[in-house]
Amino acid sequence: MNARTILLALLLALAPAGVTSACPNCKASIPTGSNETTANLPGGFNWSVYLMLGSLIGVGGSVVRMLVREVRQADNASQQSRRPRR
Repeated sequence: MNARTILLALLLALAPAGVTSACPNCKASIPTGSNETTANLPGGFNWSVYLMLGSLIGVGGSVVRMLVREVRQADNASQQSRRPRR
């Protein structure tokens, strides 16, 4: 790929970013008055995203931990079977 193709792809990917608008829930969460419930709504959205990301990272970390443990156990078992018995 030449630089011109990469630049064109980058331009096409980033061009709509300036004209996009927020989703309806995000627009409604912007506090416009002194209502306390709308003032706490953006914080609630933030915490829900943090919790979803945390659970994703937790599950992914658990899967990686399980895979590493299984590979190490298999490696140890193969090394023990190669040792000559006395």
